[in-house]
Amino acid sequence: MISQGTVPELSLQRALSALGLEFEAHVRDLPGTPDIVFSADEIAVFVHGCYWHRHENCSNRRTSGTDTLKWMQRHRATVARDQRVTAELVRRDWWVMVAWECEIREDVSAVALRSKSFIEIRRRQAPSMTSLSPSRTSA
Repeated sequence: MISQGTVPELSLQRALSALGLEFEAHVRDLPGTPDIVFSADEIAVFVHGCYWHRHENCSNRRTSGTDTLKWMQRHRATVARDQRVTAELVRRDWWVMVAWECEIREDVSAVALRSKSFIEIRRRQAPSMTSLSPSRTSA
């Protein structure tokens, strides 16, 4: 079961709203059901928990000491699913941003401003150039 309405997600939604940004939540007809969607700009934002989605170099990603193999397999499956979802969205010419739980907890305003900058960059791209953008994901 994928969690919706988590504390980090709701915090980011409030911060985005405070910046005057309009978005949709949990758009089911997009791969992966992104947590936050800027449909007009074709931007999907995923709010990832550091533990489940294996945030690199984050202390919150430690694996439990019990039944380690089972947890490692589950984590690998989650990361593989994240990669498939991102690839499919990019194939559809969407941009994908990941907002990590630890970043939101540390400074939600900074993450919201990063989202706003991501939107502004996307809007400056000519439609024909979007698919040629060298880096279309943000972590």
